[in-house]
Amino acid sequence: MKALVSALGNEIQSLFPEDSAFVADDLYTRRVYSKDLMPRVHLEAREGDLQEPSIDAVVWPADSEKLAKFVRAANEKGWELYPYGAGSGVCGGATPGRDQERHRPRISVDLKRLDKIELLDEKSQIAKVQGGIIGQVLEEDLNQRGFTLGHFPSSIYCSSFGGYLATRAAGQLSTYYGKIEDMVLAVEGVLPTGEFFTTPVAPRLAVGPDWNHLFLGSEGSLAFLTSAWVKVHKLAENRRFLSFVVSSTEKALEGVRQWMQEGLRPAVTRIYDEDESRMLMGIKDGVKLVCIIEGEQTLTDFTALRINQLTMKWPDWKDTGEEPAQHWWAHRYDISYNQQLILSHRRMILDTFEVSTSWAGLPSLHKHVKLATEAVAKRFPGKGEMLLVIAHFSHFYHCGGNIYFTLCGRSPEDTPTPEFYDGVWDELLKACEAQGAAISHHHGIGRLKALAYRRQRGVLHDVLKSFKHELDPKNILNPGNLGL
Repeated sequence: MKALVSALGNEIQSLFPEDSAFVADDLYTRRVYSKDLMPRVHLEAREGDLQEPSIDAVVWPADSEKLAKFVRAANEKGWELYPYGAGSGVCGGATPGRDQERHRPRISVDLKRLDKIELLDEKSQIAKVQGGIIGQVLEEDLNQRGFTLGHFPSSIYCSSFGGYLATRAAGQLSTYYGKIEDMVLAVEGVLPTGEFFTTPVAPRLAVGPDWNHLFLGSEGSLAFLTSAWVKVHKLAENRRFLSFVVSSTEKALEGVRQWMQEGLRPAVTRIYDEDESRMLMGIKDGVKLVCIIEGEQTLTDFTALRINQLTMKWPDWKDTGEEPAQHWWAHRYDISYNQQLILSHRRMILDTFEVSTSWAGLPSLHKHVKLATEAVAKRFPGKGEMLLVIAHFSHFYHCGGNIYFTLCGRSPEDTPTPEFYDGVWDELLKACEAQGAAISHHHGIGRLKALAYRRQRGVLHDVLKSFKHELDPKNILNPGNLGL
C-alpha cells in the first residue's frame, strides 16, 4: 500500500483505520481512475493533451456495510462520489466531465472487492451476485456449478456485473437469453444518503412502478448497486452453427424478421452489411450472416431445421455451412483488443455506436447514418482524408433490432482530432434522432451522449432530474452523468 499524500486521503483513511487497503491518493492511481475507455479521452492523450487527474482519491470498500458508512460520511461532507466497476465503459460515464466545475473533492469508489456469488438456488435457478465481480469470473464460477448467466458482452474479461446493471448492458447471446434487465429479479444497493435498499425478489409483481427499472441504466447517478438477484440457466446441452450469404442487407433483415416473428430464437444472429462483409470477410457480392443456436438438444435441432426450411425457399439466400459461424464463435472477443492498434496512429479515430428501432425503420436508419458520414466529410474537407462507417445487426426482437456501427476515420491536418471526433458524433447522433431511433442500445449514455439524451427525453429528463434530487439532494453521486 502506497503512503497517502493528501489531507483528503488521510481523512478518508481515518474513517477506516482497520482497513489499510481502503484508500489511495497517489498520482498514478488518480490518473488511472480519471478515465474509462471512451475513445475521445485517449485521442486527447495521444495528441499530447494530458490533463491533470480529475479524481482526488480512490476507495475500495470491502463490503456493503463499509460502503454505506463511507457514503454517509461523504454525503455529510459534500464529497463527490463516482461509482467504478472495471472502467470498460466507452461513454465517459464513470468519471467527471472535462468541463465540469470542480469545487468539491472527487472520489472514485471501486466496488471490485464486492466480488462474490452470495447465493445459488439451483431449484429456482436464481443467483444473488455482488456488483464488483468481473463478468468472466462470474461465468466461470457459475459454469463450475453447471449454470450460466447467458450474458456475454465482448468486454466480458474486463467489465463488471455492476457495470452491466448500471448501463442496461447486452451480451452477444441476448436474442436467446435476454439483456441484463431481462435477467434481473431484484437489486440491492446504497442510496446517496448511505441508506440501504432492496427491491422485492419475485418472478413478477404488480405493486406500482418497477423499482428495478428505475435503477437499471441509471449509470451510477441514483445509487450504488451492490448486488442483484438474477435468473441463471443450465449450461447449454447442444450448439448448432449456421451461416449464409444473402444478396443484400434488406433481404437478410427480412428473413430474420420472419423467423423472429415465427417464434424462433437463435442465441446469435449477426448480419454484416455490404461494406463490413466486403472489408472484413472479403465478400464481394452480398452480405454475411452467421447464426448460432444453443440450448436443449431437441429445441436446437428443431430451430436449425426450421431456419433451414425457410432459407431453402428464399432464392437470395445461400447456405455456406458451419465454418463461418464456428470461426466467429472462436474469435468472438477479439475485437475488444484491436482498437488500440488503430488509435495509436496519429489523427486516426475509431469508435462504435449502437442504436435500435423497429423492423420498419431499420433499413432507413442504416441508410441515413451512412449518408450522415458524407455530411461530416463536407463539414471537414481535406484532401486524402478518410471517413467510413460499417455496420452489423446483432440483437433482434419480435418488433425490431439494433444496428452496431463502427466508425473509422482520419482527421484533416488543419483540424484537431478531438474536434473532428466531436463533429462526427454530432452528425451521426442527429441522424439517429431524426429517424426516431434509440441513441443507445446497450453502451449507455454517459457524458458522451448526454446532450442528445436530453433532446430526446424532453420533459421526462426534467422528471428524472427531480427524482435524482429527491434521492441525492446534495448531488454527490456522479454529478453531470446522463446530463443530470
